[in-house]
Amino acid sequence: MKKLIVLPILLLLTFGAMAQSSLKEKEILGTWKLKIDLKEEFDKEKDKENALANAILDGISGFMDTLFDAIDIQFTFKKYGDVEIRTNTSLNKKETVEEGTWEISEDGYLHIYGMKDSKVNFDKSEGWVLKKDRLYLQSKKDRAENVVYLVKN
Repeated sequence: MKKLIVLPILLLLTFGAMAQSSLKEKEILGTWKLKIDLKEEFDKEKDKENALANAILDGISGFMDTLFDAIDIQFTFKKYGDVEIRTNTSLNKKETVEEGTWEISEDGYLHIYGMKDSKVNFDKSEGWVLKKDRLYLQSKKDRAENVVYLVKN
């Protein structure tokens, strides 16, 4: 009887652990747009009893949204682990293009490396996870999840 109970539990754990590792190169290839959504994080910080603090948070949130809308960062993932990062800003009408590399680790995370003098840098402990057609940046450090993500163009 114990074997019958243990077997389904082991199968669930095995398939749960394998779910993230199923990230494939063909899912990554193409151009992805960087998105940053701080609204949920600002909403968590709101104080129900302090209207002035909430108004300030709403103002900062609106300003940050406007700023992020003015910056367009796109990642083009190519075969053989090459990635091109294009940054366009409507503020100064300037475009920069950088080259880097990417790989899918054994644990199923997408890692981006090799960008020198970049405005777009990722810590080695950070990786991208595919969830519902979006790549979310996740960190081993304490950090908000689902705030920074990529959407396929």
